[in-house]
This record gives sequence, C-alpha cells and structure tokens, in this order.
Amino acid sequence: LFANENDYKYAGASYFKYDNQGRLIEVQKRFYDGSLVVIKMNNYDGELLQQTCNPVTGQEGVFNCTKYEYNSQKNVIRKYATLTGTADKLLEEDTYTEGLLTESKIFDQKYYLPAYNADPTPYTLRIIYEY
Repeated sequence: LFANENDYKYAGASYFKYDNQGRLIEVQKRFYDGSLVVIKMNNYDGELLQQTCNPVTGQEGVFNCTKYEYNSQKNVIRKYATLTGTADKLLEEDTYTEGLLTESKIFDQKYYLPAYNADPTPYTLRIIYEY
C-alpha cells in the first residue's frame, strides 16, 4: 500500500471493497495509465451470494453476471449466466446427497471445444464425486 498514489509505478493494481459484514462487494482495477474501473460487483441476500457481475467495457449499464441458486442447506445448486437484457442461461447444476456434493453438470462447454467439433448440441460435462 502506497502512502501516495503518485508513487504507484506498477502495471496494475486491484482494490477490494467489503461491506460491514466482511463480504466482498466490489473489485476495482487500476491500469498502467492510472485509470480506475470497477471490474466486479457482488450482490448478497443475507449471507448468500446472489450474483457477481462484471461491467461490459464501453457499454454503460450492461453487465455480464453469474447468478446463484441455493438449496435449503445453503449449497449452490445452480449457476446461471446472463447479459443485461437477455435470458438467464444455465451454466452448472450441482446435486448433493446428505450434504455432500455428489454430481456436477456443466453446460455449454461446446464454446471451449475446437472449431472442428461439428456437434450442434451443447456439450455437458458430468462430474461424479465419491467419498
């Protein structure tokens, strides 16, 4: 931490903002040119993270967000992606047995596969956890 921000000579820095309950609510990034921008915002409902959003560069009021859905034991059971003004898209679905994560399904992985994959259906990665 610098006593004077003018002493700052690095290519970048991150600043973390917490609420009075110790929850991370905002991340800002300072770039080499001195500009400071918000790169992440978290919203909570009580102790549970409801969504984390990243502003879209150059588009005021537009955010890429990940939304979280929980079961009654406060375990994340679904994660969704959304872009401001679009419908939520299911990213991941988790299953628990007796409080332990037993299965994860990760959707839309086709976007990370090589271009030669001609399969038009979204690829789903299924992970089984054994204890």
